[in-house]
Amino acid sequence: TYINIPDTVGYTTPEEYGKIFKFLIDNTKSDREIIFSPHCHDDLGMAVANSLAAIKAGAGRVEGTVNGIGERAGMLLLKKLLWHYIFVKIFIRHKVL
Repeated sequence: TYINIPDTVGYTTPEEYGKIFKFLIDNTKSDREIIFSPHCHDDLGMAVANSLAAIKAGAGRVEGTVNGIGERAGMLLLKKLLWHYIFVKIFIRHKVL
């Protein structure tokens, strides 16, 4: 079972969004496995930060667009999320910077 938590206007802060995910994951009970998923829009530039907050809080998948194809132009571009992880792994963890 998937539960999608949208931020369709993109105005939620990462702290707020992470708390929402943590609360729902900690308090939702089911006999089935539940995978929580952020659905962030980037209208105000918060999609990557909010998606990362959701992942940190326990989200099991992330929704976004590839090459701008998706629900609408304001959705999270998955390549931005990917570049965040590449940057962290290569440059920070390996102390290149």
